[in-house]
Amino acid sequence: MKILGHGIDLVDVDEVKKWLEDPRDPLGPRCFTQSELAAAGEGPNRAEHLAGRFAAKEAVLKALGIGFGDGVSFTDIETVNAPHDPPEILLSGGAAAVAAQRGVSKWFLSVSHEKGIAIASAIAVGE
Repeated sequence: MKILGHGIDLVDVDEVKKWLEDPRDPLGPRCFTQSELAAAGEGPNRAEHLAGRFAAKEAVLKALGIGFGDGVSFTDIETVNAPHDPPEILLSGGAAAVAAQRGVSKWFLSVSHEKGIAIASAIAVGE
């Protein structure tokens, strides 16, 4: 296995909270899958949780060497995890096509939160 790409991203939790609450263009339905929104719940840590997931999406894009657009949407990158398990990346649509083209067969993802900041690191690996 070899590393094909690495991406890291940092997100301000308060900014995500503002985006989520904006009635003109709420971030939630546009950027997250229904599973991600459901996993975030409705409690006080919702914005922190989603900020980490948003950072993960950006980190994956950086690892792939692409940006959103050109056939890749926010919801093409999904983070999932069972309780007490590390998050995993699921790709679909344009993001899955780019990953396949580049030979990505596995992802390593780390997400953390501290003092209003969420950070994620994504490493793309292949044969």
